[in-house]
This record gives sequence, C-alpha cells and structure tokens, in this order.
Amino acid sequence: MQANAGKLAELVDAMEVELQNSNEMEARGYLNEIDQMLKKLTNEELAAEEHSFNLLNERLIEINIVYTKHRDDIKKQLFQFKTNSKKLTAYSK
Repeated sequence: MQANAGKLAELVDAMEVELQNSNEMEARGYLNEIDQMLKKLTNEELAAEEHSFNLLNERLIEINIVYTKHRDDIKKQLFQFKTNSKKLTAYSK
C-alpha cells in the first residue's frame, strides 16, 4: 500500500521542481499524472494511506501558495517592464 503514497510523493516532488524552474507545462503533466493515479485508487487503498495522503495534500497546498506568490511576482515585474518601456519610448521621442 505504501507504494501508492511513495509514487505520489515522487510525482509531487517532480512537479515542485518543475514549478521552481518555471516549467508550467511539465508541472501540469505531473499534476495530471497525480490526478489519474488518485482516481484509480480504491476506497480501501485511500483509507489505508489516509495519513500519507493528508501529508501530501498539505505539501500541495504549500506548493500552490509558493507558486501563486511566484506568479504574482512575475506579473509585477512584467507590469514594471511595460511601464519602463513606455517611459523610455516617450523619452526617446
């Protein structure tokens, strides 16, 4: 039974690495794989590994928080770049 939780942990780790490297498409692939794996589990398997799955769920929530902050930071940087570009264009005229 622990094999399911172990495989899910590996997928979560891989997804986190891809998000840290700004590889959103690869991260989505891992997320889809996690989703498919969870859908295949029986109720008995889920009950047997409930604690492990709860810990993985907490990690996914933490990853989501970090990713959302990272995405917001990138949006702010893009906005600043656009603003600076407009200022430079106006100044060069």
